Amino acid sequence: MPKTKKQFEEMRIATNEKIKNAGIKLFASKGFADTSVQDIANLAGISTGLLYRHYKSKESLFYALVTQAGTALDEIKRVFQCDESPSILLNQVTQNILEEIKNDDNFSQYFVLIEQSFKLKDKMPQIQMLIEKNIVLINQTASLIDRGQKLGQFIDGNAYEMAILYFSIIQGLVSVKSALKDEFAIPDIKMVTAFLKK
Repeated sequence: MPKTKKQFEEMRIATNEKIKNAGIKLFASKGFADTSVQDIANLAGISTGLLYRHYKSKESLFYALVTQAGTALDEIKRVFQCDESPSILLNQVTQNILEEIKNDDNFSQYFVLIEQSFKLKDKMPQIQMLIEKNIVLINQTASLIDRGQKLGQFIDGNAYEMAILYFSIIQGLVSVKSALKDEFAIPDIKMVTAFLKK
C-alpha cells in the first residue's frame, strides 16, 4: 500500500532527527573539523544522498544545530526576565539544567557545541548570533543576581563576575560528564549555587 503524505512527512521528520542527533554527538565528541558527512550518515543509519536532501553540507547541519542551541539560551533568558523572586528563578533554571545534564546526553552535547562554535575562526552569521545571545544571557543573569543582592538573597560582589562563574560551573559539569561518562554524578543544586547564597 502506498504511503500517505502524512506518513512521508513523519518519515522526513524522523530522518531529520536522526541526522541532528548524529551530528550533535559527532560534533561534540570529534569536533567540527574532524567530523565528515559520511560519519554523520553512518551514525544516523542513512545514505549520504539522503543526508544531502536534508542539509546541503556539514556546515548547514552545524549551523542548524547552533541555531537550535540559541533557542535554548533564549528560553533561559526569558525565565530570568520574570518578575518572580531572583532566588526562586535561579533555583528553577539551575534545577532544570542539572536534570537535563543528568538525563539527556544531547543537552550536554549542545553545551559542547556552543563552546566549539566560539572557537571557530570563521564566524558565520549563526555563530555570531549565538555569541551575541550568550553575551545577552550573561548580562541578564548578572541583572538577576544584582536584583537578588538588593533583596538580600545573594551575597555581595560583582554581579557580572558571578554570572560568568555560574555559567562556568554549568560548562564545567558538562565537560566532566563527557570525560567521566557513567562515573559522572550530578552535584546537588545547593552545591552549584553555594557561591551565591547567603
